[in-house]
Amino acid sequence: MKLAAIFQHYLCAFKARHGHHTNPDQWSALNAILGCRTEQYGHLVLACKGCHQPALCYQSCGHRACNQCQHHSASQWLARQQRKLLPVDYFMATFTLPSELRELAKANPKKIYALLFDYAVSTLKDFGLNKKSFAAELAMTAVLHTHTRRLDYHPKDASTAAARRRLYGAGAATHLAQRLSPCTRLRFSARQCQTFVAASAVGTKR
Repeated sequence: MKLAAIFQHYLCAFKARHGHHTNPDQWSALNAILGCRTEQYGHLVLACKGCHQPALCYQSCGHRACNQCQHHSASQWLARQQRKLLPVDYFMATFTLPSELRELAKANPKKIYALLFDYAVSTLKDFGLNKKSFAAELAMTAVLHTHTRRLDYHPKDASTAAARRRLYGAGAATHLAQRLSPCTRLRFSARQCQTFVAASAVGTKR
């Protein structure tokens, strides 16, 4: 079953339950997915040179959220990222937004997501420099995840970090591997949450 068919089947129920807090970007994505490869975006007329039998080919929406027509673009993006990989070990750290802040994130997504990335990057950079025998400049690629596989709202920052060692102290090679497992989940401390909320409030007032 296609995603567009699921949207079409539950569209009325979705509007009744979630329509009042669905933002314009989400409506745009929904409309694009529903209209992808239909007359909404026009069509091309193709013909066989041998029998001249015409055939209609409906055009794709091209929206970045559409899973039907963005597979090629996603594959190209992954290939570009792989070409950037360095010959070092990589570790993934996941920063999950506390449940207490999720309603705030829904109301102010751009501000909260920006803060989430800022805090995640700052934490990883500080982590790389927090030991005298291991001073590292961390390079990272961060990706925002907003929902779980069950489509529950669950914002988190998934950062893949690579380290270039500046000081080769004793045990430096194993220090990062011991402190960061291949997949590490980190939670903000209570103090960080308070700072996070304060920063959000300042941004909202502006």
